[in-house]
Amino acid sequence: MVWLHSFYSLDYFSMTHNVTCMTGGADDWRCHFRLRCLLHKFLRISERMTPQEDRTMSATGEQWELAVWKLAFWAAGYQGRATICQGDVSIKCPVCKRNIPYSFEVVEGCGFVYCRSAYCIGADRPIPVAPGIAQTAFTEAMNVIRRLFGGVRGYALVHGLEVLLQAPVLHSTGNIANTLVFFILARMPRELEDLSKTLIRAVMSKSQMESLYLREFREPVAAGVACPGIFSEDLDAVFSILLQLVQLLNASWRGALTDKETAERASAAASSQISAALLCPLYQVLKPLDRKTKEAKVLTLYMHSAVAHVRNQVGDKRSPVSYVSDDLI
Repeated sequence: MVWLHSFYSLDYFSMTHNVTCMTGGADDWRCHFRLRCLLHKFLRISERMTPQEDRTMSATGEQWELAVWKLAFWAAGYQGRATICQGDVSIKCPVCKRNIPYSFEVVEGCGFVYCRSAYCIGADRPIPVAPGIAQTAFTEAMNVIRRLFGGVRGYALVHGLEVLLQAPVLHSTGNIANTLVFFILARMPRELEDLSKTLIRAVMSKSQMESLYLREFREPVAAGVACPGIFSEDLDAVFSILLQLVQLLNASWRGALTDKETAERASAAASSQISAALLCPLYQVLKPLDRKTKEAKVLTLYMHSAVAHVRNQVGDKRSPVSYVSDDLI
């Protein structure tokens, strides 16, 4: 959805990465909202209190320009053939090792200089200013540099607009619920796991678990809170706590976006932050116990957004324009 002066991204994080021209979710700089939300700090509750700089599209453009100039500097000095001093590039003669300023170029723009030393056996032979760099080496260098300078891969597609990025509630809550359901199933004995999957498929009217949409995974979570027997009659208390926290997070997050009254949205936003603050560190400790996926999907944008950013976007701080949640679809 686009307005005259603002762009609102509501879909999912990979789409937002494309819009902002960031390298994607596998990088340390993957957070769209702030510049210094690094991966190892994603689930630290205290980090949200640290003064941070918002990631604007102009900041993304500056990071891209910095990456391009750094790449140019690296390419110019590749393998030590060139040095840069006082605004000029000097090319080293491959024979006598004398430095030849690029400004000595005979024909401007030709890309060659010549050694004029009377004692050099390579004198008067053209020396290319630009070194030959293998495509793979150049690509790897570009990937490293752009990740180093903010995880950018170009100018943002909406570079000239004010951009407000809303954390995608459907994609986030659905992924959190999906991950939790399969985590609980992975920790169960095989017979109980198969029985639980059968019950979940029956409740959801699906033939297989893979047929469930992300939004539908929130229903097994709610069912597990109301009737833990859908997973196991002796469900571990830790799993019950996780189910309750995820259910509270999902419901309050959507309420903080869609409730009509400002006070109700502010209350829901506070509830979502509290539940996320309790859920995420607990889940980070427990997830390595998953025999199948271990640490996968722990330090994700879905949970990081809930901990650090959602409350700043919703509740009484929500923009006056109409926001969209999957409750409205």
